[in-house]
Amino acid sequence: MDCAEENVDPEFVYTEAEERRLTLQLHRLTQAAHAGDYSERPIDVAVLRELHAAFFDGVRDHAGKIRSRDFGTEYLNFGPNRSERRDRVGKRLDELVRLLNRRLREVDGSQEASNYVDACLAIAVQFHADYVRIHPFQDGNGRTGRLLMDIVLVRVGLSPIPLLAPKDEYNQAMNSYFLGGDIGPVVDVFLCAIDDII
Repeated sequence: MDCAEENVDPEFVYTEAEERRLTLQLHRLTQAAHAGDYSERPIDVAVLRELHAAFFDGVRDHAGKIRSRDFGTEYLNFGPNRSERRDRVGKRLDELVRLLNRRLREVDGSQEASNYVDACLAIAVQFHADYVRIHPFQDGNGRTGRLLMDIVLVRVGLSPIPLLAPKDEYNQAMNSYFLGGDIGPVVDVFLCAIDDII
């Protein structure tokens, strides 16, 4: 494929060997997340950077580097959406992890509540969606966002959810959330995934 003819930035094109390496590294990180290796650590920007650095290690030099005033593309486009502007990424990530940790404290100790699973799923899915909306890294935001969702689910005592929905359905639900702010359709996509594996 000629990147110039397809209007694709070569930074986002990977060789077969790079794709294999990314797949293996993401698989290792996912296994660690599912084993609870991140459950005792606070979820903060340092953890986000560490995960991204481990995912892109040896593949791209932007591994673990958050877009900022001095680094990265000003805006990233994904589907019909546009990321947070690079000079606002740091502030938005700080706000996002503060909100996540506040919401996790709110559900802590309420495992016996009838709405515990729904509340935790909504927290994890919204964290994932807001992380993707920010697009803090040059690439790999969707995959690291799903990894982060798994980390949150394991932390609250739930099983990770494989995304079995068709990509179009997932993208449509995410686009709806980004446009209108209703997280419900995204949660529904993951609830359907749970129904499919039960």
